[in-house]
Amino acid sequence: MRVDIELTGDHTYGMTVCDRRHLLRNKDEYRRIGDRRGKPPYVEVGLSIDRNRFFDLLVDTLRQYP
Repeated sequence: MRVDIELTGDHTYGMTVCDRRHLLRNKDEYRRIGDRRGKPPYVEVGLSIDRNRFFDLLVDTLRQYP
């Protein structure tokens, strides 16, 4: 996806802007539809998460520290 920081907007200055016009959300997953528009993408972005698995990983990682 294309990700930029807005530096010219009056109301959006400093905001992160993600161009996902080429994606369609279907329930909990995104899939690509059509051609990409705008500038070429250069970032892979996580759009969904397995919450239970994430928190299990987080807790297990934190337990390793005294």
